[in-house]
Amino acid sequence: MATPGDCSQKTRQTLPEERWTAARDQLAPPGASAIRLCRYSGLNAHPRLTLVSSRLLDDPALVRRLVSEFDRLPSLLGAVACPSDDLSQIGALLAYPGGHEVRISVGLTGCDLVTNGTVHRTAAGLGSPRAFGPQLVTQLEQLVDGRRRPGTGSAEALAHGHWSVLARSPLGTRYGATVIWDGRELLELGGTAGGRLGGAPNDTGAAYNPSRHRWRRVTSAPATVLPANAASVWTGREVFVYGAPTLPNETSTNVAGLYDPATNRWTVSRKAPIGPFINRPTAVWTGNKVIVAGMAGATQQRLEVASYEPATDTWASPEPPIIASHPPQAMAMVATNNGVLLWSLWGRTKQTGPGSFSGYSGVDVFQMSPSGTWINVTDSWPQGHTIDGPIFTGRKILLAPGQIWCGACSHPAPFNEHGYVVDPRTLHLTPIPHGPLDDLGPRILWTGAAEISFNQSGEITGPHVSVLPGDIAIWNPNTRKWTRGRRAPKQVSDAPAVWSGSELFVLAQDSSL
Repeated sequence: MATPGDCSQKTRQTLPEERWTAARDQLAPPGASAIRLCRYSGLNAHPRLTLVSSRLLDDPALVRRLVSEFDRLPSLLGAVACPSDDLSQIGALLAYPGGHEVRISVGLTGCDLVTNGTVHRTAAGLGSPRAFGPQLVTQLEQLVDGRRRPGTGSAEALAHGHWSVLARSPLGTRYGATVIWDGRELLELGGTAGGRLGGAPNDTGAAYNPSRHRWRRVTSAPATVLPANAASVWTGREVFVYGAPTLPNETSTNVAGLYDPATNRWTVSRKAPIGPFINRPTAVWTGNKVIVAGMAGATQQRLEVASYEPATDTWASPEPPIIASHPPQAMAMVATNNGVLLWSLWGRTKQTGPGSFSGYSGVDVFQMSPSGTWINVTDSWPQGHTIDGPIFTGRKILLAPGQIWCGACSHPAPFNEHGYVVDPRTLHLTPIPHGPLDDLGPRILWTGAAEISFNQSGEITGPHVSVLPGDIAIWNPNTRKWTRGRRAPKQVSDAPAVWSGSELFVLAQDSSL
């Protein structure tokens, strides 16, 4: 792994122009393997412009996220004056394979100028709506100063947390909407007001700002984007949305929409070589591409996969090598440091006599190589278990509790279900102890320190148990113990719960947050 050089003891007042071609167009080109942060004092300090603290960041997930967030910063337009700039700054040294190294200066005063010597941006949160920036500076300061973030995501803090009822969304009650956190606001895009079983899609959207405690409308999605029951993922700059038809006579457009919160604008991709899907597809972000996968085909189901590169607006079809005797019936996907993992859950029946049939089922696993081709890694995976809600934590994969997988068989009533922790390199599974909500198929979220299990529907009641919609439970990976949290104060909707980095956001059925 390429590692940046050491921090210099003194920093320059201005950086020379960047000579590497890739960094003359992008503030932080993708592909960095490590970042060294160097904090320097300002002109008014004594001694001035000298090294205060430093830290090496080599966690791939953190490095990838910071690189994408650097390029999310907006540009400065026109003549700008930056009073009170004393040149105190954080230097970020980005190391790349092949010996390239990019130095980025992040100003901590004045206009919070951010530059690599050629590309110039600002982290001051300028613009309307206020652009992303201050959050990145705060994160860099916490990282380089060695101060731990407040433990809002720890199991202990969550167990003693409380719910608050916030303002109602201006969109009203929605089903199948895209709900996602962009680093500053909670976005609610699209969906349908026609009920859980369908209805005409609605292209409007809204954003909730926690610091201002209020919602605002955002630009509606273009008519060609189908924003209901969509695959969605945050790319670090935009929300990628790829929807599916919700009405019998609705025609699939096979295009993706990309919403940029910094500019409040939508763009539309070229036509994709996949779809239409028969249910909600899945999307993951690799750092430079979106991988979309889902089940297509009304009469005979098939698993379809495509990759999309936003920078060039290009699609490709990296189809996994599925054999004819393993027809897919369901799928799951997650992006990790070791590549994208794709599970194909297959099942088929064979007639063995007059009126008798035998069923066959299993799970094939494919891993996408850096070149974009799929490698079959099924031999490393135990068969016979549904793959539910995989989440990559930065080191491991979390699987939500689910039933056995036996194709089209009749499943038994859930009992003593549990999730798993998966090693993305070896695919070794470690069971998570049975949780208080696990038999209801809860959704799971990762806070960075703990797993939240959230029950959005179903209930279990009895002499010694009571589990209702809105219940949460917290799993502490250090103690491997579960703790029940407080129940949500209102009936929750079908919208996904979202962890912002410090709070859990859930939309209620009456559209309040």
